[in-house]
Amino acid sequence: KNKLTSKKYDILVSFGGLDEKGIVNIFLDSLNRNVTKLKIKIILGPIAAKSTKVLAFSKKYSKNIEFIQETKNMHDEISKSKFGFTTGGVTTYEFANMNTPFIVICDDKHQLPTAQNWARKNLAINLGLLNKSTEKKIGKVVTDIVQREMINFSKSNLVDGLGAKRVSSEILKLF
Repeated sequence: KNKLTSKKYDILVSFGGLDEKGIVNIFLDSLNRNVTKLKIKIILGPIAAKSTKVLAFSKKYSKNIEFIQETKNMHDEISKSKFGFTTGGVTTYEFANMNTPFIVICDDKHQLPTAQNWARKNLAINLGLLNKSTEKKIGKVVTDIVQREMINFSKSNLVDGLGAKRVSSEILKLF
């Protein structure tokens, strides 16, 4: 169940448990001068290593960016955030369920259809597959967030958290 929580962070960032393609570093590079205008929380992932860039940013911008290795409660983290940046996996469903606008960066081709569907339903911005222009695309979205020029996202009950229950019900009907 969703409960009203004050939004402590402007942006929550989570690129999976490993972030093998270094998207956190690309995200940090894209911040430019906007970093001091935002409160950002970055979940690195339980098996992700802290890069030299992460260590540098954590020292230089400790008032603006909070880094954590992992969380036991993603729902709580999302509820405290105005926007999210994530790859195209399971976390997109968490953001959609909580009606928190999110930006998807696909780090694998199989994530593209899901990201396209979220964008079509006006629940997310799809930045597409990770490539050389991703940093510039992230920078544009972050600037829009800072300037309060984000497009309106739909508030939908598209994801209600009961999918597994419906699937098991359908399976039981077969017997």
